[in-house]
Amino acid sequence: MLEHILQPFLSTQLTKKFQQGNILVYQGEIPRSTYMIKTGIVKLYNITSQGDERIVSFKSVGEIFPTSWTFSRAMSAFYYYEAQTDGEMYVIAREAFNDYINSHPDAIKAVASHYLSRYAGSLMRITALEQPKASDKILYTLYYLIQVYGIRVNNTLVKVSIKLTQQMLADLIGLTRETTAAELIKLRKQGILRYKGREYLINRDKLIHALGDEDNFKDLKLR
Repeated sequence: MLEHILQPFLSTQLTKKFQQGNILVYQGEIPRSTYMIKTGIVKLYNITSQGDERIVSFKSVGEIFPTSWTFSRAMSAFYYYEAQTDGEMYVIAREAFNDYINSHPDAIKAVASHYLSRYAGSLMRITALEQPKASDKILYTLYYLIQVYGIRVNNTLVKVSIKLTQQMLADLIGLTRETTAAELIKLRKQGILRYKGREYLINRDKLIHALGDEDNFKDLKLR
C-alpha cells in the first residue's frame, strides 16, 4: 500500500481531522497543500449546469488529492472534494512530497503501481458509463467498485469498503434512484449482490459471469 511505503515521510507531516460534509477542496481552487487520507472517505464531484451533483469517484485511505495539481499537471483543482465520512488526512507541502518520492526509488515504484491500478479501474468506470442498458451500467460499475474499493471476504465474496446510498450509486452511474433500486433488486435475486443499508457485498464470480466476459475479467487483481 502506498501509505505504508511513504510512512517514514508521512510520520513527519502534520495531520488534520475532517467531518462528514466538510468541503476540503473547492473546484477551481488553487490548493494550499497536497493531502493524503489517513482515515475516512472523500468523494469527488462536480456540479452540472442544472445544479445537479455528479459523483466522479472516491478517495480512500492512502490516496492523494488533488492528484493532478499535486503532480503539477493542473493549476487548480478539477473537482469538489467533500468528506463522505469523518476522518483524518495528512497535510503535505507539494514540493516536499515530490522531492521525497523523486529521491526514493521504492516510493516512485509504489506511486506508479498505485496509479496503474487506478487507471485500470477508471477504464472500467468509462466502460460502465458507455453501456446503453441500465443493467449493464450497474454491473460494470459494481465491478469497478470491487476493483478499486473491494475488500475480499472469502474466495468469492468482496465487500465494497465505501458505504453507498442508492442515490450515491445512481449519481455515480448517471441513472435515477428508482431505476438503480429496481436493478439492484434484480441482482440480489440472482445472488450477485447482497446489501443492507449502505453496505454492499458482491459475489465476484457471479458478477463476472453476468458480464459475459470471464476470460478478460477473472484475472484482474483487486487493490
